[in-house]
Amino acid sequence: MNAVSRLALTLAAVLLLGVGVVHAQASTYGTGCAGLGAEPTISFSGSTTPGSYGIVHLSGAPAGALCVSIIGWDNTMFGGQEIPYDLTSFAGVNPGCLLWANPNIALLLINADPSGEIAFEFPVPSVLGEDLYFQWAVVEDVNS
Repeated sequence: MNAVSRLALTLAAVLLLGVGVVHAQASTYGTGCAGLGAEPTISFSGSTTPGSYGIVHLSGAPAGALCVSIIGWDNTMFGGQEIPYDLTSFAGVNPGCLLWANPNIALLLINADPSGEIAFEFPVPSVLGEDLYFQWAVVEDVNS
């Protein structure tokens, strides 16, 4: 008989990349939520100069875990609801998990490496005055 996998979702805090007049500035805010292990964390490295490349990092995910990179330009509303949006009413989402960014640009599916990390490189927008919000969601197998 095959066992049915149960999945849980944990989220990291948010990385804000504010693209100003001369360069962008990266900062984190909000809170993440712990899963089966440690709370995943988000960070930034690389250049914040418009037109160059930056890297959004995830650490603290289980090895090989399926991760979702949430990218958006809005942190106020999601599906008609105010952000932060409490996701705990969804099946498999751990208590206290909040959505801090509207995924209105992209949702990218990426597997964590064997150390539970991901580095996602992207071009810093050359459009001045726009903000980008990044958040990682980590899918964990409860049965493992």
